Amino acid sequence: IEQLVADVQMMRLCQRQSRNKDFYVYREKARRRLGRIQEADANLTARQRWRLAYAQSEYDIVSATYFYYVGQAEPFIHSLEDINPDLIQTDTAQVLNYLYNIGAGGAITQGTLEEINQSEFDYLLRCYLLAVSGHYPYWEAQALQAISEHMQSPHIRSLLIRNNRPAINFINTDQMPDSLLGGNLAQRSLNLFTSYGDVYQIAGANRTLATNYWGIGDYRSALACLQNALQNSVITQAPDLVASIREQLSLTYSALNDKRNSDYNRNLYLDLQDDTRQDRLLEARAAQLSDSS
Repeated sequence: IEQLVADVQMMRLCQRQSRNKDFYVYREKARRRLGRIQEADANLTARQRWRLAYAQSEYDIVSATYFYYVGQAEPFIHSLEDINPDLIQTDTAQVLNYLYNIGAGGAITQGTLEEINQSEFDYLLRCYLLAVSGHYPYWEAQALQAISEHMQSPHIRSLLIRNNRPAINFINTDQMPDSLLGGNLAQRSLNLFTSYGDVYQIAGANRTLATNYWGIGDYRSALACLQNALQNSVITQAPDLVASIREQLSLTYSALNDKRNSDYNRNLYLDLQDDTRQDRLLEARAAQLSDSS
């Protein structure tokens, strides 16, 4: 069981570093271990069952995260559907992760655009409230950042504020006007991640804050946020994150009529995306068959 947990955490590391082939290698190892453990299910102790439930849920959460970032919508949704919400109720961190993944976008496909955004907001609100009450600053920041991203469309923002006024009033601790609420939530998310010390999430929060500045036409501030996002060279270990920042830098420089820097960042973005979005499943299977032979 502990080897299974280790394989799942290696999946997480490979996903973060865009080591797509290695991700599938560890995922296959984890899948095989799961099968062997389930054959001896009747002999497991209570603690082993609890640990196994954690490993199974973590396997699906990490898989969903991987499929989300490589743009595979169907496997992403299937991975989340495989999670049994009842099994993770005793693990608050996993519940928060589950709520965030459902609410962040892409998992809910039934309904109109307005209905989908409302459902996603409900999940994110539950994530935020649970994180605040349980003192989980990481997930509090994640929820705020995702809600901020939902506020970037004027139509969706007005819809969510109109239909969820009590919840919005609770979240809007600084009494910001509706048009600036998204930026305020992104700034609060950045502050929490900075205190928490997560370099990757600090970069991601700067990217979200930049998008909010972009939305109100403040391109200079957006540029400053994106440059701050790239300040720590450690984030180069997360190519997918860097690619998304480079994409926004290209758009921001274009808005500032700086074609040279816009083209430079666009080329970097395309190169990074070409590498990080490649699905290496078949390549990983071929390597595994070769090893078996």
